[in-house]
Amino acid sequence: MTALRSSFALAFACATTLITGAVHAGVIDPPWPRGGPNTTFQYWTFSNPSNPTAPDHWDNPNGPPQMNPNGSVYLLDNPLSPVPGTGVWCVPDGGSLSFFIPNFNRQDPKEIFVAIKYSVPPAGVGVPTVTITGLDGSAGVPCGPTYTPGPTSIPGVSQIPYGFCMPTCSSFIATISFPVGIPGSVGYIEQVVFDTRCIPAPGAAGLMALAGIAAGRRRRR
Repeated sequence: MTALRSSFALAFACATTLITGAVHAGVIDPPWPRGGPNTTFQYWTFSNPSNPTAPDHWDNPNGPPQMNPNGSVYLLDNPLSPVPGTGVWCVPDGGSLSFFIPNFNRQDPKEIFVAIKYSVPPAGVGVPTVTITGLDGSAGVPCGPTYTPGPTSIPGVSQIPYGFCMPTCSSFIATISFPVGIPGSVGYIEQVVFDTRCIPAPGAAGLMALAGIAAGRRRRR
């Protein structure tokens, strides 16, 4: 009964926030060109109500990325947006969205660029935060420029990018949440973008090419 009351309370909180603003930003570009060697690109807009966890697009040779809502509620309409049907995940205090991003699983270092568009009530619950953990146990560490939330061309619209570095090019789990400790608070996630780039060690490409030549010679003998 307690769990049922909690689910009703969450649904009510997610659906009854005052309409004050929206987030409709475009996809932010990473610091490197998309589609290059050793890169991946995937994004979610959550606009498909029949499958709101599926990515809208992914360019990842290592397999399809996945999203799992943890204690979050899907809404077809953003209560903070005047534009209907955009699709959002309402993330309460203690809730999160968890993303699995397949990667090349090599020992090369990696850079990760995450861009989030979101809505928060006028009182604010802070910007969404990101934690990254590789399947090999390595951690994503903030690196590169320090980004701050910024508006878009629509008043009240906010977006925030993050940069991370990892010591390996492992597949990883990224968890997005809002700052905890504000009972009854909710935030809305409307778009999430992940770009990754593995950085081969100097000379690695040449070594791989030599290995391919050697293998070809062995086959011809």
